[in-house]
Parts: sequence; structure tokens; C-alpha cells
Amino acid sequence: MVEKRDSTAKRLKNFVAQEQDRQSLPRELEALGVRIGMLALRQDWSDPRKRAIAAHLALQITEPEEPLQRAFELFGLDPEDPTDWRRLVSYFAQAYFASKRAGAPTKWTKDRYANLVYERDFVIRKYQNRLLKTPIRSREKMVRDLMRNEKLFSGRYRALEDDTLKRQIKKALDWEKTSRADPGAKVDP
Repeated sequence: MVEKRDSTAKRLKNFVAQEQDRQSLPRELEALGVRIGMLALRQDWSDPRKRAIAAHLALQITEPEEPLQRAFELFGLDPEDPTDWRRLVSYFAQAYFASKRAGAPTKWTKDRYANLVYERDFVIRKYQNRLLKTPIRSREKMVRDLMRNEKLFSGRYRALEDDTLKRQIKKALDWEKTSRADPGAKVDP
């Protein structure tokens, strides 16, 4: 009979528990006043040379690490490039730990449309020199990209896909026109 394989979530949970056990042993020994070679509580990474050597050794794929090698191959990354290691870890962290928004999509209120119009105008004013050099057809796309990356907006638009942001900007501009034409009109976004 074939043995059933654990789910990815269960394997991840086991690895977390294994790492917590590994980290707790030096702390327990430290609490008992025992220090034995590498079992000291924490390494001192303030020496750049020691850190560089340790990083070099850590960022190597050894023989039994076939899943790691396959991951690099799948993503088309180079295990010799330290930035590709960071990129690979980031992809897995995003896949496993990025928040998942459950439930209905966020409702866009009048206040939110007003903020969107204001923040779009802010980006246009702030980057007007760069936008003037951009062809008209791609100008709005560039505005949306700038909105997504604007630090003052605290990543508010970063998670929105381009089509969604484009659609919401259009609705916000339509809402603004309608509210200016008849300020007393009750407009439902």
C-alpha cells in the first residue's frame, strides 16, 4: 500500500516545529549556564568578514538538497547569485504567508472615491515633468504605476491589479463630475 504524503501545510508546520526545537536547545543550555562550542545562544554577526564567509557557505546547494535545486530551476534562478536566493525565499514567503483577503470585494464609498481623485491629482502634480515626456496613451498607466509605488499612500494601491485601479479611477472621475454638476444630488458609487 502506498503511504499517503502529508499536505504542504502540514510539512511546513513540521519544519516550523523542527526549527523551534533546534532554536530552543541552546536557550535551554544557556539557562543552565552551559556553553559548548556552537551551542552558544547567539552568533555575533557584527564582523563583516565572518558574516560574508557564513553567507557564502549557507548559500550553497549541497548534494541532498534536490528540492532546493528544483525550485531554482523552476523559477529560472541562479543559485550562485545571492539576490536570487532572496528572490526565491520572497516568492515562497508570498505564496505561503501573504494575507488572503476573504469575503466580498472592498466597497468603494464616496470618501474613498474622493481620496482616489485627490491622490491621482497629487501624483500627476508631483511627477508632472516625468509625465509630460510620456506618450498620452501610456500616461494614465504610468500614473497608476506611480500611485502604486508612492510611499505617502502606504501601499494602499499596491495590491490592486492595474485593471481594477483603472476601473476605480474611471468611476471616481465620473463620481467627481456628477457631484460637481449637482452637489446636492445623491450619487451612489
